[in-house]
Amino acid sequence: MRVTYPLGAIGPKTPPILRATALGAGDGPGSSLTLRPVWSAPADAAIPGRSFFALLEHGDAAEGERLMVFAANGMPRSGVEIPASAIVMSAGRYWCYVERSPGNFARVEVQADEPTATGYFVASGLQSGDHVVIAAAGQLLAQESNSGGEPD
Repeated sequence: MRVTYPLGAIGPKTPPILRATALGAGDGPGSSLTLRPVWSAPADAAIPGRSFFALLEHGDAAEGERLMVFAANGMPRSGVEIPASAIVMSAGRYWCYVERSPGNFARVEVQADEPTATGYFVASGLQSGDHVVIAAAGQLLAQESNSGGEPD
């Protein structure tokens, strides 16, 4: 398959491996496809950017199907990936809820500027092993924002 990244989006080296996900596939079994080997493709004036050819190692993609393709870019960093369903917006910022103890939830601000196939990479504020709320986070925000007296 041919993969093209926008100009400046990927470094000068050819990535050794690419990971692809069908648009809207979520994070179910078989949703991530591995592409290797990877080699440079000639430039295409109709699609500006840096292009590569890669072979689909395992899995299935239909001819003409559009995929979201990810490549390692730069030095590895520590952080966690959280599902998109964990993110809530309030006051123009992005948040998620972490269960600190059974039934006790804390709202943690996250940077949502590094999307992944199924969510967001978060470099700070969360640690591996944190129990992130992935369903009903909006209800926690509503309950927290409720200016009424008694909690539900």
